[in-house]
Amino acid sequence: MTPRFTCPWPPGVENDVERARKMTAEAIDKRHQAASESRRVARELRHAGLSVADTAAVMDISKGRVSQLISS
Repeated sequence: MTPRFTCPWPPGVENDVERARKMTAEAIDKRHQAASESRRVARELRHAGLSVADTAAVMDISKGRVSQLISS
């Protein structure tokens, strides 16, 4: 990506910026994967017969969060 402005950059900073952008994109992807997996696990636990309270305890989240996960 071409910088949107010009200024004297310190040596090597362009590589640092690109690495930071890549890591940010990877983190966003991992966050989406984690959310999807949390929804799947919450649904699986509920379908296995666990109550919302038990599912919350197993997943270490609130009962409200369990409800959000299984309804999304």
